[in-house]
Amino acid sequence: MAQGVAVGLVALLFILLVWALVEDEGGDLAKRANRGELPPAPEFAHERLDRDGNLALSSLTGKAVVVNFWASWCTPCKEEAPFLEQVWRENRERGLVVVGYDAKDFRRDARRFVERFGLTFPIVFDG
Repeated sequence: MAQGVAVGLVALLFILLVWALVEDEGGDLAKRANRGELPPAPEFAHERLDRDGNLALSSLTGKAVVVNFWASWCTPCKEEAPFLEQVWRENRERGLVVVGYDAKDFRRDARRFVERFGLTFPIVFDG
């Protein structure tokens, strides 16, 4: 059941993204973002899973940031992890930051997930 909910949530988020892009005729959304007219993403500051310390979203202000919410038990997350790692490796030199946000998970399971998929982008833990 949890897997079905997770897949449904990912599908819904994807549909919302596509809808926003389709409705964004003429790139108005990108123009508004460049002018600082869009509201900021909600702040978070969590313990890092990939190394010591914490990471606050506000520390990445001015950068293009992809925040991916995942959990070790999530099947779609397992499928997208290699793609996100590839996007990170290919675009980090150009300023793109991928942040993995592990939620509703056990720390040990989350660390195994990171190791299994060789994730090198910043990962925060919200157990």
